[in-house]
Amino acid sequence: MRGEMETSLMLHLHPEYVGDIKREQDPSFVPQAFMDYFDVGDITPDGYWGFPEDATAEKGSKVLELMLREGIKYLADVDRITQQVRAKAAREAGQ
Repeated sequence: MRGEMETSLMLHLHPEYVGDIKREQDPSFVPQAFMDYFDVGDITPDGYWGFPEDATAEKGSKVLELMLREGIKYLADVDRITQQVRAKAAREAGQ
């Protein structure tokens, strides 16, 4: 997929790798909410679906910040739960 988010990330991180951006799909053909029900190759001849023309480097910066923030929160949750599991296992082993 080459959509808005992916292209925005690339515009933020490596704009030199982003080529011409143009609308190639009809946005009314298959709405995003229904993409899980179709193979992208059946919808578009080049095998991707998205709207890269809506991408901006600013959106990419925001998406990257969100991904990092949420990723760090997730890893903190994994660490917290790991500690809880280990503490419970240690308590049960001591009984």
